[in-house]
Amino acid sequence: MRSVSAQPQTGLRSLTTAFQQLFLAGVQAGIARDSLTDAVWFAQNRSRPIKHSTATQSVDDPYIHHAVGEIAARAYAAEAAVLRAAEAIDRAWQAGTDPRARTIAAVEVAQAQFLATESALKSAELLFDVGGGSATAREHNFDRHWRNARTVANHNPRYWKAAVVGAFLLNGTEPPTTGLF
Repeated sequence: MRSVSAQPQTGLRSLTTAFQQLFLAGVQAGIARDSLTDAVWFAQNRSRPIKHSTATQSVDDPYIHHAVGEIAARAYAAEAAVLRAAEAIDRAWQAGTDPRARTIAAVEVAQAQFLATESALKSAELLFDVGGGSATAREHNFDRHWRNARTVANHNPRYWKAAVVGAFLLNGTEPPTTGLF
C-alpha cells in the first residue's frame, strides 16, 4: 500500500492538497443539499403562497416550484462536480507521480469547488424565497446555510480559482503547487 505524504517531493504537486480542497467542495455541496432539504420541509409544512399567488398552498405555487427546483438543480450539479473531481484525484493517484495527472486533478477540483460554492450560496439564498419572511425566524436557523457557505468561501476564493483555471486552459499556466491547489 502506497502512503500519502502531505509534503510531496520538491516541485511535485501534492494530491493531499487536492483532496483537502475536494473535501471543502463536498462541504459546500452538502450545504446546498441541506438547503434543499429545509426548503422542501418548509414548503410542505410551514410556508404560505405569496399574497398574489393563485395557489392556495405553497406546494402548488409556481414561484415555490421554481425556487425548490433551482435549489435541487444546484445541489445536484455541486454533487456531480465533486464526484467528477474525486475521479480525477483517483486517476492521478493511479498515475503515481505523473505531474500532468496531478495538475488535471488540481484543476478539476478547483472547478468543482467554484461550482459547489456558487451552488451553496445561491441555494441558501433561494431557501428564503421558498419561505418568505417567516423563514427568517430564529427558530428555523436557516441562515446557518448561508453563513457556513460564506465562511468556507472566504477561506477559498472562488474567483481566484476560476482565474487560475482559465489561465491553465488558455495559456497552459500551471496552478500553484501549494496552498489552495
